[in-house]
This record gives sequence, structure tokens and C-alpha cells, in this order.
Amino acid sequence: MVVAEPEPVFDVTDAALRDEDTSGVEITLFAKDAGTVTMSKKHTYVVVHRRKELELRAGGQSRPIPVRASTRVRISDDEKHLLVADENWNLRVFSLPSGALEREIPRVRVYDVAGNTLVYRTSQCELYSVSLSALARPKSLGKDCGTVLGLDPEAGRALLGESSELQAMHSRGYANVDLLQLDGGRRDEIVKAANAMSFLSNVSVARDLSRLCYVMDQQVNCTATVQPELVVLRSDPAYSEPLFDPSGTKVAYLTRTKLGAPEHLVVGSAVSGETRDLMVTEHEWWEFLPGSMRLVGHGGLRRFAVVDLRQGWKMELGRPGEEYEGLAMVPGDPTRFFIGRERGNTRDVYLVELGR
Repeated sequence: MVVAEPEPVFDVTDAALRDEDTSGVEITLFAKDAGTVTMSKKHTYVVVHRRKELELRAGGQSRPIPVRASTRVRISDDEKHLLVADENWNLRVFSLPSGALEREIPRVRVYDVAGNTLVYRTSQCELYSVSLSALARPKSLGKDCGTVLGLDPEAGRALLGESSELQAMHSRGYANVDLLQLDGGRRDEIVKAANAMSFLSNVSVARDLSRLCYVMDQQVNCTATVQPELVVLRSDPAYSEPLFDPSGTKVAYLTRTKLGAPEHLVVGSAVSGETRDLMVTEHEWWEFLPGSMRLVGHGGLRRFAVVDLRQGWKMELGRPGEEYEGLAMVPGDPTRFFIGRERGNTRDVYLVELGR
């Protein structure tokens, strides 16, 4: 007998957030003149993103990786490979811990890695998968020119957005979103706009592609990608992308009643449609920390903020009048994270330890 998994509980406080004492919080300079950092899953490696090269840190030592990263930097889950797409859209795969270049793949427009499987698409819309555990030849998965919204190499799936000419005039506006099976090319429509004059905007996808959310007519809508069922999140008009938590069940987004009105941080359940209007905010972005119960707000001139959804507290951190943006995670740890502090035309990265 198959027992159905219970629906996740929307365990977000409905009480007003209290101001939390910031004593015990430590903010330490981690890297000067850096854009951001990427930490590996087991915390063995940290990659510091710099303008002219990457810096690989491990065991108290560091070494340069001579490549300028313009897009995503990833470290494989087994911590054996570092993947970097450079400014010319060449994907380079380095071996860890040696830092030796293992392979270079030209014209890669989008990629993702899970386990030892790399999936990528070239500028000619050609999809490939390849194992990183050996110098195997890439396997062709066919050709598809839809906008890649998400890749799941382990499950062999991708979410693709399609736009008409009218919808493409709106940044990230789509007529429909489809689920593509990478091995075989089967494509199933998940959701589509109501008509040719409307579009799905600010589309956000859960890490495992289990759900997606989007804004249409200023309302956040969500759906599962397998057996789709529309869930509407009731709130004031939404104007930001609904960003998923690590579990793929909650989203955070910003609302306002009209142009120029105060902005509110809202957290909603992509499963049940429940929402909580948490507070007025002046931060541009809010992102979930590991564990899905804490959010960090950054961007703007209000320092940076942390909210705990279960315990119901908020705190503002950093120096008043300075701008902090560029959040980076410590994988699996909701008590620590990295944040960038703007400094002229450069940025310094700090490690924040909440101590709770």
C-alpha cells in the first residue's frame, strides 16, 4: 500500500514580528574586492569571485583559477569538480582539489549539475548530458530553443518558457511554460497565459522543478509541474519575482497597493495558497536561507535584515547608510551566510554569524 505524503504545514507566524536583540551576531570581513563567493556542499571549498580571476580556498590555503566568470559558478555535490562559464560563454570544468582544467565546452548558454551529471545547452539550442566522473563523450538530447527556466540533471527534466513576439517585448514574459523530458524529447504544457494579450511574468522555479510560480495580472499563481493544479496566492498586487525556499513549498515576494506606496514583504505557500504579510520593507530582494524558515533582505540603503518566520523576529544588521547586496549561502546552515558591502565601484564580502 502506498501512503501519501502529508502536505507541508505552512508554519509561518501570524503575529507581528518583534525586534530581536543583535548581541552575539558577528560580521567578519571574508574577502576584499570580491563580487560574491560560492561554498561547496560539505564546506570544503570556497570560491571567491573576482573581476580577473577566481580564488579557490581550502584548508587555510588559496590558489588562483585564471578565468573570468561572467555567469554561474558551481561546485559538484561530491566536491570533485568546479564548473565555470566564462565571459565568452565557454564552460570550463576544473578538477578538485588540483584545480587542473579537465575539459572546456564552447558556446554553453545554460547549464546545471547534479551528482556527477552535467546537462547543458549550446547557443545553437543543442542539449547534451555528460558524466563528470570520466572523460566521456557528451550524449545528445536533441534540440530545443525554448527559454530554459530550470534544469534537473538527475531527473532528466527541464522547464522551458515560450514567448510570442508580443510577449517577448515584456522582459521575461511567456505565453506558456512546458516540462521537457530530456531523454526522448517529450514536452508537456504546464501552464499558459489566458490569451495572446496576457503573459506569465516573473516566473520562478523550485530547485527540483516540482513547482513553479509566476505573476499574471499582478497576482501570484503557483502550480505543481506533475499533475498541475492552480494555486492562487491572495495578496495586494505583486510586482517582484516570487522566490522559492529550498523545500520548493514557500515563496517570498513584494507587494504594494499602488505605485509609490510602501512595499510589503509577503511569504506564501505554493501548496495551499496561504499568505502572511510580514512587514513594510525597503530592501530590493528577500531570499530564503537553508531550512526555509529564515529570510535575508538586501539591496537598498537600509543595511540588511534577517527575519525568522517560526520564532517571529526580525533584525537589521550592518553599518547605517551603507548598501549591502549579493547574498551567498553556507550550504545547510541557517545561522551563517555571506553578504556583500558596496564600496565605490567594488564590493567586499562579509561572513555573518547569527549565533542562534
